[in-house]
Amino acid sequence: MPSIDPSGQGVLLDIKVDPYYKINSWIYMINTSSIPYYSLKFSRFKILNNIIIELQNILTISGSGGHNGSRIVFDKKGYI
Repeated sequence: MPSIDPSGQGVLLDIKVDPYYKINSWIYMINTSSIPYYSLKFSRFKILNNIIIELQNILTISGSGGHNGSRIVFDKKGYI
């Protein structure tokens, strides 16, 4: 797993399996991180033989405080 900052009100905020998981194997997650300080990271990864592979950071948002919140939602067409 990537570095997840357990301080404040963060940590692992959401995790969702892609609606087309059987085709593409992607799992999405949002977590807080201390690199950079007080950041929120949106990433995706795959699992092969119980090992995380192809971890990709999609978006990092940095702020000045530790009050984070988020959700991952897919629409009817599978868009995030």
